[in-house]
Amino acid sequence: MDFSNFHIFGKKLADFFPAKTDRLRRALNLPTTSHPELLALPIHPFLKGGIHPPEHKDETCGLPIRQFPFAPLIILPMVQHAGDPSQIIVREGQEVVRGQMLAKAGGYFSVPQHAPVSGTVQKIGNVPTISGKMVQGIYLKTFPF
Repeated sequence: MDFSNFHIFGKKLADFFPAKTDRLRRALNLPTTSHPELLALPIHPFLKGGIHPPEHKDETCGLPIRQFPFAPLIILPMVQHAGDPSQIIVREGQEVVRGQMLAKAGGYFSVPQHAPVSGTVQKIGNVPTISGKMVQGIYLKTFPF
């Protein structure tokens, strides 16, 4: 039985498992004929169709697009990754603009951090992380717009 016509994500089944196509076919309980309509068959039951929740677009389609204000205080922990903490290069009371570098990479496996909004560095001190651990961070008071 030739299963060279079966396609998975645009590739032939035989391209993935050239010598094991027959064993894979039996394991997945695929049909044994090779007709053109089989190209549309899902390879596994959980891959067919996807999820299509109701859209409810009619509830907001007539409303204008708005920009919501930022929170009045943004807390930026210097440990947001698996690497070394970022090294803060700003000082308390300094005004920063959106995109300005606040902290440089602190080691080989580290990242620089930039201001997500314009504002004033209110405080540099310990901040809570999602795990509950306290790390060094920046309290950034945002400018109203």
